[in-house]
Amino acid sequence: MECYDNGDLVQFLDKYKEKKKHIKEEAILHILGQLCEAIAYIHKYNIVHRDIKLANVFLSKDNNVRLGDFGLSENIRRIRLGRVGTKAYMAPEEFDKLAEHSLEYKKAKDMWCVGCILYELCTGQLLVRLDFILGKKLADKPAFLTKFLSSIPSKYSKPFRNMIKRLLNPDPTKRLQAEEILKKSKVRKQQKVPSYKVFKNDLIDVS
Repeated sequence: MECYDNGDLVQFLDKYKEKKKHIKEEAILHILGQLCEAIAYIHKYNIVHRDIKLANVFLSKDNNVRLGDFGLSENIRRIRLGRVGTKAYMAPEEFDKLAEHSLEYKKAKDMWCVGCILYELCTGQLLVRLDFILGKKLADKPAFLTKFLSSIPSKYSKPFRNMIKRLLNPDPTKRLQAEEILKKSKVRKQQKVPSYKVFKNDLIDVS
């Protein structure tokens, strides 16, 4: 098995917080692209991860992204019903007793988690350290999303911030899918650059 020499994205983010730095948008887009490649692959075969979070996304020695910890993943046709995963990353529909049992929303839940990861990488704020559960908050009050996303620094471009907004949409049918993200020009552009070059002057070695 591969050894993830540069740790997970929690460690990656912590180093930036220690230095009081923001991760460059280009670097986050690169991470996003590689993460979505993994998600698009498993979704193609009707596998849902169900526990995507910073701690389950790893960086190899060359800073390539790897999605790990498939302990809760399952084929969508044989999926166990009910809430599964880390509570702080649970999507709004998981707090709806009817929608919770809808198989069609399971892939959208993975993409909600991608939105959570992007928010954390931009702001440095871990969802597990909030005094509320974001998904539950938005299930009760969808309009809260605008206020919540206002904490993302303005240094990040408007299209990028809009992407996060679409991923964190309380309505799972309106969320971006992995394949859609991979078609976006900014993401494709960053995917063409080798990982070691993307992070050459920006990545803080955590090995």
